[in-house]
Amino acid sequence: MELSIIRSLKARTGRDLDEWLELLAERGPASKRDRITWLKEAYGLGHFQARTIATRAQEGTGPYDDEAALLSSLFSHADEHLLETYEAVMHVLRERGDDVRVAPLATQVSFYRRRRFMAAKPLGNALILGFVLPEGHANARLVPPEAFGGPGSGFTVQMRLSSAWEVDTVVASCIEAAYRMG
Repeated sequence: MELSIIRSLKARTGRDLDEWLELLAERGPASKRDRITWLKEAYGLGHFQARTIATRAQEGTGPYDDEAALLSSLFSHADEHLLETYEAVMHVLRERGDDVRVAPLATQVSFYRRRRFMAAKPLGNALILGFVLPEGHANARLVPPEAFGGPGSGFTVQMRLSSAWEVDTVVASCIEAAYRMG
């Protein structure tokens, strides 16, 4: 949804995201809440437009601004080969298109298009991939998403990868199906 809002800003508001961010930097209030209110009241933006702009304005000021540091921290306690496995997964994802947003967090990396469709989490000696897959997408390597909190996590299945060699056509098929769901 966020990407859709960003793409339509210029057509709907007369300003693109960069122009809104520049305006906030020049004249806007400091807090995110105040920015949302200001954008809605002063410029007639809808709540989700204002929230998206204010959130993007805050990026770079929070604990999740340094993606490289987050990834380094995330994989620092994992077996060394898991970073190679993650990079192999990223290679498959990059082949899908440039509309995938990668969001490293403290415990996992989430992948979004319109919504989250996949996540990766180093756990012990494996990289666990959580997928949102369409019903009927089955493979013996897919199991319930327990590493991500079970069925209420939003993921339908998970897969355990122990090495980059396991990033094969089965994994690529799951990534493609999840990407389409996103």
